[in-house]
Amino acid sequence: MKELSPDDRPREKLLRHSAAALGDNELVALVLGSGFRGAGALRVANELLSARGGIHGLVRSTIDDLARTAGVGSAKAAQLLAALELGPVRGRSSSSGSCCSTPNTASCEQRSSRQER
Repeated sequence: MKELSPDDRPREKLLRHSAAALGDNELVALVLGSGFRGAGALRVANELLSARGGIHGLVRSTIDDLARTAGVGSAKAAQLLAALELGPVRGRSSSSGSCCSTPNTASCEQRSSRQER
């Protein structure tokens, strides 16, 4: 992220504004934390989002799917999938407020039933 001006770096942007001010690529870059030699976290995030068809594609991905991207091993893939499970993905909506578009429908259904209570 050194190639970006301090005002454009995702972490600094989040600190100055809020998470809502960041794009999906910047949020993914923050979760990844780092890239690899020659490619920063933002570039890796952009490649992941492009390869998987956006944020909703990431949600439907497996660790192996994500680990096919240069700079993403099983640890970073697991970290990213865990972060995506923590909260609703931006833009995901349904009339019932359900979160059930994740690969693990059983746990998703449990979360939905807890939310309805």
